[in-house]
Amino acid sequence: MRLPRAAAVPGLFFGLLILGGCGPSMGQVDGKVVWADGSPAKELAGGQVIFESPGMRITSRGEIGPDGGFTLRTSQEGDGAKVGEYDVAIVEHRVATGGEGSPVAPQRLPDKYYDFKTSGLKAAVKPGRHPVTLTVERLNPKK
Repeated sequence: MRLPRAAAVPGLFFGLLILGGCGPSMGQVDGKVVWADGSPAKELAGGQVIFESPGMRITSRGEIGPDGGFTLRTSQEGDGAKVGEYDVAIVEHRVATGGEGSPVAPQRLPDKYYDFKTSGLKAAVKPGRHPVTLTVERLNPKK
């Protein structure tokens, strides 16, 4: 038995509406990376903050700005991140200090922050817009 087209379209629309509401919602994260002394991690500008949720099999990331701030995105600019708990890693963007062939800028973060398992950084994304502050240690120069 076939449903009349007039009955099928509203049924399909209602079904999609219900399925669309079953997944986790998105949250907007405007974060800041700060050093252990509370000062903004301006030296990390151009680096990436990466949120990973193994349970949801998803990552979200944001570029660190000149003030140490970042805004998370998942697929496109402004979409935020799915609500949930995340492990966090930070990757520096180290550029050459001069022209081509010049040395790379010194590393400022300890290696532990490059890996989700060793960074010690965790964050929760909640519905709506909320701030997240990630506190990191500076790399101690070898003496």
